[in-house]
Amino acid sequence: MKLEPDHEDVHAAAKSGDTDEVAALLSMDNRLTRTFDADGWSPLHLAAHYGHADLVALLLHNNADVDLRSRNAMANTPLHAAMAGQQTSVARLLLDAGAAVNAKQHGGWTALHAAAANGDRAAVELLLARGATANTVNDAGVTPAASARERGHTEIADLLDAQARA
Repeated sequence: MKLEPDHEDVHAAAKSGDTDEVAALLSMDNRLTRTFDADGWSPLHLAAHYGHADLVALLLHNNADVDLRSRNAMANTPLHAAMAGQQTSVARLLLDAGAAVNAKQHGGWTALHAAAANGDRAAVELLLARGATANTVNDAGVTPAASARERGHTEIADLLDAQARA
């Protein structure tokens, strides 16, 4: 019988959304919120990406760093992970906890770039309402509007262009 919490256990539970298991592990050692799996993801990144809102709230309550960078080539934050998973309700929780709305991951991509590329109007509107910069550019000079337009999301591209001009 294991008496010590294992960081692999907390990552597996975070990925699957097992809030009870994560709570039990954190009760033994809440430093597990700052560990990374073999792919470089923290429990908060995993919970955010897979849309486990209750688990995200639990991790944040246990002092998970809302802007912790993944330890992989993406070098992204949990907000980026939420947007990659199209988890707008989780993004709202992260923003409420103080997530940096304009944080850039590897390549200069922002959460707004992801939301725009995914054609997720609700996420785009949320990010803009929370201060996302509509005309930000990534390292290749691509704006969120250009990302949306490239994927055929013309209405979102037009919204972002109008916001950038405002």
